[in-house]
Amino acid sequence: FFFQAEDGIRDSSVTGVQTCALPIFGIENFKDIDWILTRHRFNAKYLRENLKNVKLFESKDDRESAEWIFTVYIDKRDEFIQHMQNKGIAVSRVHDRNDKRPGFRKYNGGLPKTTYMCNNMICLPCGWWLEEEDLEYIAKSVNEGW
Repeated sequence: FFFQAEDGIRDSSVTGVQTCALPIFGIENFKDIDWILTRHRFNAKYLRENLKNVKLFESKDDRESAEWIFTVYIDKRDEFIQHMQNKGIAVSRVHDRNDKRPGFRKYNGGLPKTTYMCNNMICLPCGWWLEEEDLEYIAKSVNEGW
């Protein structure tokens, strides 16, 4: 169901599964949206307070994120991904820059901050389904280094 930046786009089409099923998931989650957002934010706060060895995304007091993923900047990202996979923790880039795609290449004007972000970002699990022991394990796995 879910696209990951690492997968690339191999084919374009319309699928009944995504067109019909994904809105149902969204509608059902709205029933518990306050609890879901509270849990996401609790998990992100825990990670923010307990992670070492990574550069955190800047947080602003005048806005509030849904915290559906927890993005960090990391050196030696490929080694980090392997380390986390060895620990059984799914991590992903989630997003990639649009100017790599044929329809947007004309807008690629260097973009050094975008280049840094895309070369160093990784997203850690942060969702409502995580228990405190999951968060502890994620933080411990990040903090032990790779």
